[in-house]
Amino acid sequence: MRSWSRRARRSLVGWPASAVVCVLAAGPAAAASVITLQSGMPGTVARYSRGQIVFSLGRDYANPYDPAEVDARAVFTAPSGRRIVAYAFAARTYANADIEGRATSAAPVGGMTWQVRFAPAEVGRYRVALEVVDAAGKATLDLPAFECVESSDRGFIRATAGSNGRAVYDSGGMFLPIGECLWMPRSLDQFRREFDLYAQHGMNYFRFFTSHDSMFFFESARQPTGQYDQLALSRLDRLFEEVSARGLAVMPCLEMFADFRVTQPYPYWDENPYNRRNGGPCAKVSDFFTSPEARRLYRNKLRYFSARYGAYSALFCVQLFAEANYTENYDMAAVRSWHKEMAGYLRSIDPYRHPISTSMAAWDSQDKELFALPELDLVLNEVYNACDFAAELSQDNAEVLTRYRKPVFLAETGITFEYFVANDPAGVHIHNGLWANPMSGGVGAPSFWWTSYIRERNLLPHFGAFARFMDGEDLVGLRPVSPRVSVKRDESVHPDLVLTFPYQDPPGAKGPQTVELRNDRHLTAEIPNLPRNLHGRTGPDGRPSSAYNPLTLVTDFAADGAINIHPRWVGAPATAEAELHVTIDGVPAKVIRYNGCAMDDWTAFLAKSKEVCAVTSVPVSKGRHRIVLDNRGNLFVSAALDLTNYLKGSVPNLRVLGMGNSRRALLWLQNRDNTWWRNAQGKRPRKLSGAQVSLPGMEPGAYEVEWWDTYTGAAVRRRRLTCTAGVLRIPVEPLETDTACKVRRVGEAP
Repeated sequence: MRSWSRRARRSLVGWPASAVVCVLAAGPAAAASVITLQSGMPGTVARYSRGQIVFSLGRDYANPYDPAEVDARAVFTAPSGRRIVAYAFAARTYANADIEGRATSAAPVGGMTWQVRFAPAEVGRYRVALEVVDAAGKATLDLPAFECVESSDRGFIRATAGSNGRAVYDSGGMFLPIGECLWMPRSLDQFRREFDLYAQHGMNYFRFFTSHDSMFFFESARQPTGQYDQLALSRLDRLFEEVSARGLAVMPCLEMFADFRVTQPYPYWDENPYNRRNGGPCAKVSDFFTSPEARRLYRNKLRYFSARYGAYSALFCVQLFAEANYTENYDMAAVRSWHKEMAGYLRSIDPYRHPISTSMAAWDSQDKELFALPELDLVLNEVYNACDFAAELSQDNAEVLTRYRKPVFLAETGITFEYFVANDPAGVHIHNGLWANPMSGGVGAPSFWWTSYIRERNLLPHFGAFARFMDGEDLVGLRPVSPRVSVKRDESVHPDLVLTFPYQDPPGAKGPQTVELRNDRHLTAEIPNLPRNLHGRTGPDGRPSSAYNPLTLVTDFAADGAINIHPRWVGAPATAEAELHVTIDGVPAKVIRYNGCAMDDWTAFLAKSKEVCAVTSVPVSKGRHRIVLDNRGNLFVSAALDLTNYLKGSVPNLRVLGMGNSRRALLWLQNRDNTWWRNAQGKRPRKLSGAQVSLPGMEPGAYEVEWWDTYTGAAVRRRRLTCTAGVLRIPVEPLETDTACKVRRVGEAP
């Protein structure tokens, strides 16, 4: 038998693409496996392009998605001799009308086939063999060799390590994602309409979901446990084909916290295939992260997904989870262990080494060590509820890059998760986020969550302007710059001070807190003991609260101003309330009451959130004061604070972010008044005059500074400057909102 198999393998070379070959296992003849080749790799494949092998097996399997039952793969031998394993996957074919439609089920066309997708990275001749292992033994089949030829394809996207981490192509050069979270489309046609808009505005990326309420939800309770929805997968195939043809990149998010909740918000555990009630192995949500059987099933899912979609260079990053810390009864150690295992397994089976990551509700949530796992390639951040997006994003990027030495990518962001509270019709937070994130070390532009808001307000031109500025630029090797900023003293302008709060209360934030705020500089980092939540004197049960933490701010207002209080969250139940007493120098100034928001009635909760998210402004006169925020109620309230007219007129009301080296730099300059938060309060930015930016560490010589309009995405003027004594001094024209510039030593290539 063995000699016959060898002859069969030798004689296959040069056969037609469709052939039937029996390769007998080492066991009895009656148990032999049969491989029917339907089509092999093309004779010539361009580098990084996909070729496909299609075959069938002569046996049916109860679960063709379980490699413990049938393990099919192709082994490619590269020109260098490197052995590459590409796993095969079982697939069904559907009529185009069913793929394009919205049906949740359809009859397949024909039987199940097995497929292998492969994208070669080395130029030269490849040898190929199929291998199938099942209960009968092992079957093998040699296929015709093929040639990989050079191409202009940039290849796959990688994540680079280090404090200046970036995303780069195999062929070299930066990948700068500019896009959104496209969770909304419900049909392929809707996606295509979005793609057409992307093409108009220079956008090249989006994030989407394969979880509940997605048209690509391929592992649902509608199938037996451990099996997958082939109609949903066929739609996902179509999506990958179309984004590849358009030159887009994607980050699929496989799991969302909502599928692992039994209480609000968004509880979908009852529809989860891992739920024991649906035939899964988990009696409760937390079992998903600890059950050996659940982990085995999930490894199978990762193998299948990687086999089917790994060969697409459009696949930027695989996101395992969205906001894993919002899962029911979140267990930090168990979730971290799960991520380590799953990311490690996916890395071990993926021949293309796609970046792998996950997300928490914020990078500095309970488990600060999650992103330290070597198995995770990027830090996926989230930022919501920021009064000054540029401040929040740049501060987070600096800390993440220093702490983890990995690329940081803002995978999800917005003013708030509640669309109706987004009081920013001009999209100022969109605009500032687009410029601030990449200019402070982020991998790319932020992925904004509320696409409906962006469409309704016609805000995509902001993306286009940024894309035009970045066209042809490469930030690889550049580092965040540290410019010195000076302005002509103007006592008519006193900058505001916006306090940045931690994601959660720091360990030392219990009990009374006193924070002294200077007026001679902007804050550049979080205040260590500034609490996120102001806890009540008692809990809802009426007992004294050990978390009670009245906050005293020792202030020195440079001019008459105000403290603005913006509640972001209030505890539950709805029958309790936070009662915030504001006193100034011992004199009562304001009492603000916030009724609780019960999450068991989500509609009522959202309505209440809109009600309590109103800004309360308390006037404060010039000079030193002690401002006390004392919550005498029985619920906590999380509030953002800003102090208007707080800083001295000598403090530059100008933020400069940028990336550069000793010969070139890209800079974004923002009037700090130009925030959605100030606009929402009816305040126009105060024009800046007499500003100068000094870039230290520059090589001597002549430089060209090209200024850009950040709203039209067009160069508006150029100026030749000379660097002396290692410092390039750049004068800034009067600035009301923001501007950007490209600084390049004369003769320096882009």
